[in-house]
Amino acid sequence: MHHVLHPDAAHDPHVACQTLLESIERVRAAASWAETEINTGDTSMDEALAKMLGGES
Repeated sequence: MHHVLHPDAAHDPHVACQTLLESIERVRAAASWAETEINTGDTSMDEALAKMLGGES
């Protein structure tokens, strides 16, 4: 996955923080999915998670 920073992130600390928080949310969602997959063997990914990891919101 390649996630591009918001164009204003370099100039606006608030935008940079928001971008970072969104990235952390993606990491947490992926980690939660991986933990569930390991524990249950279910490798399916719901559509909302797939969109989130694809960079959509």
